[in-house]
Amino acid sequence: MRRRAVARAPALAAAALLALGAALAAAWPARAADVETGRRAYQAGDYFVALENWLPLAEQGDRDAAFGMGLLYDHGYGLGRSVPEAAAWYRRAAEAGHVGAAFNLGNLYRLGEGIPRNVAEAVRWWRVAAEGGLAQAQINLGVAYQKGDGVARDEAAAFAWYRRAAESGNPAGMFYLGVAHENGVGTPADLAAAVAWYRKAAAAGEDRAARRLEGLGPAAEEAEAAAQQAAAGAAVEAAPAADAAPEEAGAEPAFDLDAEPEDAEDKDAEPEAADAPAAAQAADAVAQEEADAAPGAYAQVAAYLSERRALAAYDALAAAHPDLTMGLPRRVERAVAAAGPVYRLQLGPLPSDEEATALCEAFAARRVDCFVVRR
Repeated sequence: MRRRAVARAPALAAAALLALGAALAAAWPARAADVETGRRAYQAGDYFVALENWLPLAEQGDRDAAFGMGLLYDHGYGLGRSVPEAAAWYRRAAEAGHVGAAFNLGNLYRLGEGIPRNVAEAVRWWRVAAEGGLAQAQINLGVAYQKGDGVARDEAAAFAWYRRAAESGNPAGMFYLGVAHENGVGTPADLAAAVAWYRKAAAAGEDRAARRLEGLGPAAEEAEAAAQQAAAGAAVEAAPAADAAPEEAGAEPAFDLDAEPEDAEDKDAEPEAADAPAAAQAADAVAQEEADAAPGAYAQVAAYLSERRALAAYDALAAAHPDLTMGLPRRVERAVAAAGPVYRLQLGPLPSDEEATALCEAFAARRVDCFVVRR
């Protein structure tokens, strides 16, 4: 559901709102404010009601309310946008054990907009969220280890974090684990294992995995058939002779091509009651990719003569720069030019022009063309 637009208040109006919120906090009994009421108001776009409910509780140490205050400042909803204030509230919530706040704080440090960029600090907070079970943070941490970004490069650690995200049932985690198997990141290259994870991810709605399977073509089925044949041969070789005494069943294969992760939990669900807005920003990105353009700033990286080429270019971009594309929806916009239709590859929406500009500057530093467009 699209939130109704709310104009960002200027600094004086924001100060007035905070002063009113402080007065409410002092005048109302604690039970008058409610985190869940604030969450529902936030989702409905009633940001002042969210502020009324969250501020008194946040100042009393409620981690969910502190996370909500971080969201309001982070996006400038009902208040003037202030990344330092957002970071301060996220930190208070994260130090109290809120994994969504730890994840968002890490993202702020990685972007370095409004606060000094510090990838090592981003990794530190992603680790807190990852160890708390947040799959998106586990993937980000895996990417950091794979690239040696903010932490010493360690492909075995990258593989371990991808596996944790995948085995939790997260489709993006399954995709990244498949990529690791295919390319031998922290584990011997194993195309059959990669295909198995790609199939699970695609079945769970991960579009990138479906496109990778399509790109592999017959090689995917050939790898699976070879793995099944090898497993059958190993089973025959290990089988006891007909007159031998029965023995206990052997251990399961190290990788069962047909098995689903056991007791998989939905790590895309809200980590806490107040986390629904964060889930909409990160966990639902893939589902939003094909939607009409939402209002906001987009980073446009290229234009192509066919949609298929644009999608293939996105896959290559995501594989080459996972730290920049992670968690961002992609959109292919069709436009009509004098020579015929063109397909513009865009990332977003981002919360502000400044964040889109920062992203384009990061791409430019890697010799990837990029410019900001607004919808």
